[in-house]
Amino acid sequence: MRGTGLTKGLLLAAGAVTVLSCAPVLRQSLELDQNLAWTGVRGPVVVMKVADLRTEQFDLVGMGLDVHKAAMRLLPAKGYEVMSYRTEVAASTEAGGGMGVRLYISIEEAAVETGERGRGYRVRVSGRLAGGDSVLWRDSAEGRSGLSGLLALLSRPSSRYEAAHEAVADLFDTLPDQIRSGENLSG
Repeated sequence: MRGTGLTKGLLLAAGAVTVLSCAPVLRQSLELDQNLAWTGVRGPVVVMKVADLRTEQFDLVGMGLDVHKAAMRLLPAKGYEVMSYRTEVAASTEAGGGMGVRLYISIEEAAVETGERGRGYRVRVSGRLAGGDSVLWRDSAEGRSGLSGLLALLSRPSSRYEAAHEAVADLFDTLPDQIRSGENLSG
């Protein structure tokens, strides 16, 4: 009788450890303005031209465009209205002196690597959301892709974009969702 109680206790403890070990670990951003977390931003976020900070920029040409495209696709999923730096509206906002909220993304590292998933790409990006003279949010992340065999040769551009997309998606994981007007903040 006493042994079954001990066995049940051990099974419950083992079950609790298993559940806790499978729970995802939430990343924290490097910097977060609490006003952004509580109120969001007003107006569109202008996604600026991606800065390529790599020392060797000639090996993976076009990576900046892949990162920019991924940011333009992923940011609206977090509730933000986005505008590219290329649009006339963004240019007229800049000419008017008030840039509003801007997202700056930099490519810190990009490389072709061979690993357990075959030949693929690794991209490390950093980003910051700025409003006026203040930084609202800042973080960095890394993305990888990999294919093996003939697929690696046939789908090289899509594999490169996959790595950029994964890096930007991981970067935006720590960016708070945009608070939409009319939402109740009290719960």
